[in-house]
Amino acid sequence: IIMIILLTWIGARPVEIPYIITGQILTILYFLYFIMNSLISSLWDKLLNYLSAKSNCFENISKMKFLLTLLKLIM
Repeated sequence: IIMIILLTWIGARPVEIPYIITGQILTILYFLYFIMNSLISSLWDKLLNYLSAKSNCFENISKMKFLLTLLKLIM
């Protein structure tokens, strides 16, 4: 939601150098979200399928906690 607000605000600014660059960066980040979202969700599905195939439930939970912590650090 904040990206839409920022893009709307930057679109109302005059066509000058700092606003042009800011608008281009915000636009790239906006569309990058959709690309990364699909990649991360497919990775997440593969991870869940891999962990559900294993037999030891407690081992899977510790792996999931580790991977969730790793994903939080990346984002």
